[in-house]
Amino acid sequence: MTLASLFSHRFSVPWQCPLGTHGAGLVDADLPRATVLHAAVRGGHDHIVKWILEHIPDADVDCKAYLWCLCPSTHMQFSQYRHKWQPSLCATPLHMALAAGAGSTAKILISRGAVWDREFTFTAGMTGLHMMAANGMTDLINWVVDEPTARRNALHDWPDEWGRSSLHYATFAASTRTGHFEVDIFNARNLVESLLRLGAIANTKDRARLSRNIVLERDQLRRRLDCWDQLSHNSHMAWTDRFRRGLAFMGEMWFLRPTPVNYALKRGNSAVAFAIEEASLVQEERA
Repeated sequence: MTLASLFSHRFSVPWQCPLGTHGAGLVDADLPRATVLHAAVRGGHDHIVKWILEHIPDADVDCKAYLWCLCPSTHMQFSQYRHKWQPSLCATPLHMALAAGAGSTAKILISRGAVWDREFTFTAGMTGLHMMAANGMTDLINWVVDEPTARRNALHDWPDEWGRSSLHYATFAASTRTGHFEVDIFNARNLVESLLRLGAIANTKDRARLSRNIVLERDQLRRRLDCWDQLSHNSHMAWTDRFRRGLAFMGEMWFLRPTPVNYALKRGNSAVAFAIEEASLVQEERA
């Protein structure tokens, strides 16, 4: 076995849901499985993560692990992840870092090319950006905005398969649900502002804005087919599949979904709803 194949191999690993919700009592000789890179990320060993990515040229920064969950990431509160007896969940090293709120690890991975603003075939449209929003990682989002090498695409915020974009996911950020109104409003404003810097759309009923984004993305993909090569193979397949199905369909899902404001209110997060409403007014004034 070569060094590259060793580091790309998925080993059987011990895995327990931090919340005791997923996978309890399940026995499967093939699960869970993860690579050495996943293990380094899980352990918070940034120096090992750097070493692997610097010394193993063929190491796949977006390699896939098979796990029971990505707890304690708050996106696991979504209905499709709530079931205790669920099949395995796939995750990249970046997904694991974001689930743990490990911003320093996420920066290393993104700097080495980890895909954060596009889906994979196994994420049902969810992206790393969605997880950043769900976990209130404002500092990391702002770092991505200010780090040119991290942004390889013109547009970053796209909805998942249920029409939820980053502002919908922000509803679940624990930093906006402390129970202290002033703290929640402050954190919500900062989080929403950081997402707007990456192009988030506050008013998803604005068909003109959605259509402009979809046309821009479609034209970019048609002009620069090589831009797909900037993505990992799995993300390449997922994004091209969406493109073949039609980005307009994605826009329709986005439009039909409750707006981020209504979504936040429905889930009891008035701070995020207030911050998004403010942002929506500003976006309309600038349009």
